[in-house]
Amino acid sequence: MKLVFKSIAAIFLIAGIAFSQPKVFIDKHEIDLGTLYSGDKRTGKIIIKNTGNEPLHIEYVGSSCGCTTVKKPKEFLRPGESDYIEYVFRLFGSPEKAEKYINVETNDPGAKSLDIKISADIKETLLSTAGSNHIYLIENAVIKNPAAKKISLKNISGSPIVIHRDSTSSSSITVRMDKKYLRPDDTLNVDLTITPEKPGLVNEALYIITDYKDHTAVEVKITIFGTQGN
Repeated sequence: MKLVFKSIAAIFLIAGIAFSQPKVFIDKHEIDLGTLYSGDKRTGKIIIKNTGNEPLHIEYVGSSCGCTTVKKPKEFLRPGESDYIEYVFRLFGSPEKAEKYINVETNDPGAKSLDIKISADIKETLLSTAGSNHIYLIENAVIKNPAAKKISLKNISGSPIVIHRDSTSSSSITVRMDKKYLRPDDTLNVDLTITPEKPGLVNEALYIITDYKDHTAVEVKITIFGTQGN
């Protein structure tokens, strides 16, 4: 009889241990951002909660792409406690159906690794004929010496576009565009001249301001590697 009672006690002890554990709850496992234009920024929050009865250790929160940055919640959540994973999504590139992921790792035995999918239909109004609006200008631009680059952007919006003006991230960049009005499928030719101010890798940007109501500023990212020369 004692053996029976010991067996029953052991079963309850094992069951108690099994049910005494952290449990992660996330309120969103898929986030559809709908239609975005290249460079548009979207922010949001994901609730993460410990619905178990032991502390939840949030061991890692990261993303599958540099286009998505995350702000981590508290490292430990007490039973019943919740916090937020904050995210910022901003994708540059050619039009595509994008799917990226936020990765979460915890000490929940039943959900040690979770993936939260972020999807968006990326569009563009003016797209470089090179296939991406990230232009590598020149690899060895000599400091204080002007370097030139020609780029072409095609109107893929399906509507006429009026170019109002341009703007740049630095006064070291000058721009000349060959037209102010683009019919659908027309190409805008742009002459860039940049004078590197310092050595090393520098990221700049050209903004083409248009009358397109859903996407008035087209950003062209420019990367320059400045050198001292000979």
